[in-house]
Amino acid sequence: MNNLAMDHLPADLPAPQIVQPFWFGKPAFKPTRSYLLGRLQVVAMNMLSEPERGSDEWKA
Repeated sequence: MNNLAMDHLPADLPAPQIVQPFWFGKPAFKPTRSYLLGRLQVVAMNMLSEPERGSDEWKA
């Protein structure tokens, strides 16, 4: 998140929860951050194994 966006968030905002699509059976590796104020944390289901970092599969 860029600094301009951070300037508009409340100072007491807790850290976001970071989830990965591969935690839910999707073959993608891109973190998503969510602010879950007053909500339960997201729980991983149908988790795929992460390919070895630096491998061709990981780069794809």
